[in-house]
Amino acid sequence: CFNVFMPDMSDSVDFSLNGISPVNIILVVLYFILGFALYAMVSSVCGATVSKIEDMNTAMLPVSMISIISFYVGYFSYLASPDGIVARVACYIPLTSPFIMPSILLNSAVSAPTVVVSLLLLAASIVIVTFISIRLYEASVLHYGSRLRLKDMKKLLK
Repeated sequence: CFNVFMPDMSDSVDFSLNGISPVNIILVVLYFILGFALYAMVSSVCGATVSKIEDMNTAMLPVSMISIISFYVGYFSYLASPDGIVARVACYIPLTSPFIMPSILLNSAVSAPTVVVSLLLLAASIVIVTFISIRLYEASVLHYGSRLRLKDMKKLLK
């Protein structure tokens, strides 16, 4: 499909999927699950800050923007230069690694330490965001009225 719909770029990017192996398939699924968990926990932080369901769209806007920007950073940094500095850094950033690492795993060679460090950073960020979400929900469960602001959340976390 890539060669049919983007014939001009078919020479510059190799989408041969040479790296399909059972280990890489497991890693891709693991990145999907951990990426989903990270964005679910970030969304739960937003859910903990609102008292009415009508306020949820406004609270989720920053998370939506972060996920869109993270996707495009991961996608375009890999397309521009799979071995470039932006693609290498995006492998380690927990918000972008679920988007870029499956492409890298399936299309090119990646070292085991890169995968391990990337997965550890992703798992650690999930744990941190989970604790923040729990703490905010715990503090805001009895909060009624207007939506919690950022400075109010900082006070609740202390």
